[in-house]
Parts: sequence; structure tokens; C-alpha cells
Amino acid sequence: MKNNEFKTITIQQCQLDKDTHAEKITPTHAEHFILSPDGSIISLNSYGYELLESNQTQLAGHKFGSFIADNHQLAFNSFLQELALNHHSALTCELTLHTNNFPQKHVSISGSTTNINEITLIATDISKRVIAEAALRKVKSY
Repeated sequence: MKNNEFKTITIQQCQLDKDTHAEKITPTHAEHFILSPDGSIISLNSYGYELLESNQTQLAGHKFGSFIADNHQLAFNSFLQELALNHHSALTCELTLHTNNFPQKHVSISGSTTNINEITLIATDISKRVIAEAALRKVKSY
């Protein structure tokens, strides 16, 4: 097989993988978190425990930001501050989590502020999509 044919097939496969993973993200498998205005975890669902690879006793009162990768700390802090100070109904960002697993987990986080000054976050693991996009960029660069 010629190099160009291989490249075309690989790009098509990466695009197919990316589309397939995007379809698998469903709102029923979302990680829900309730945070205080300073970013401390008040409560979360079972998917949240799985995402952060921790149990309930380790997370009570723990800062959610401590799970954010160093290179995304500034973005998360700005996101949290914008939610807490300006009481937005919805903001979204994509971040990388620092967990015990490798490769890192990538999440899309949607946040809003409640009428009792708590922050509601819904996080969706988008790691497979991010990996597929990176592979597609790598193949396209050849």
C-alpha cells in the first residue's frame, strides 16, 4: 500500500473513531458535583467518585481544583470565579484532571450557580474524544 493511501485510510479511521466516541457521550452518565463558592465539594454522585477515583470520605470538603491538572489550574480558577461572582446560568470549559490513572482524564465541565449560592457542575469524560482528535491531528500532519 502506498504511503498516501495509508494516510487517507488512517485519517478516515481516526475521523470514524472520533465520531463514534462523540456519540457515546450521554447525559445519563454524567458526573454531578455541588461546590461551595470557594470550590469545596459539598456533594457528588457515584459517577463523580469514579471520575475522581476517590471515595466519599476523601472528598467531603475537599477542593475540586486539587483534581485539576497543573496546566489547567488557571483556566479552572477563572471558570469558578466567573460562576461564583457573576452568577451565570451556564458556562462550559474543557479541562484535564490529575488522577492516579494514566493517561490523564479529559472532561467537559458545565457549571451554573444556584439561588443558594452553590455551584453545580456536570462533568463528562471526553478522554476518548480528545485522544482521537490528537491522533487525527498527528496523522494529518504527516
